[in-house]
Amino acid sequence: MLIISKSDRQLDIKDTVSNCELLSVNKTLMKGAGSLKTCHNKHALRKALEEYDTDLIDVQSITTERDDSRQLIVDRLAVVQ
Repeated sequence: MLIISKSDRQLDIKDTVSNCELLSVNKTLMKGAGSLKTCHNKHALRKALEEYDTDLIDVQSITTERDDSRQLIVDRLAVVQ
């Protein structure tokens, strides 16, 4: 699983869409009945996502070495609200 934590200005949508297969909504974010789970601490979630060191992740090598070009793009603020 690849998590991308960037703003829309930092993410190259054209490159992502043209080179990667997009997945539907991640099933781990859903309850059994199909509704989205509720995040009760949005500030902690945002802080945790921002603490990831993007320099440690080499996106190009992940997608080419594993021959897996699937990505899931989630607007974290839209999902947790």
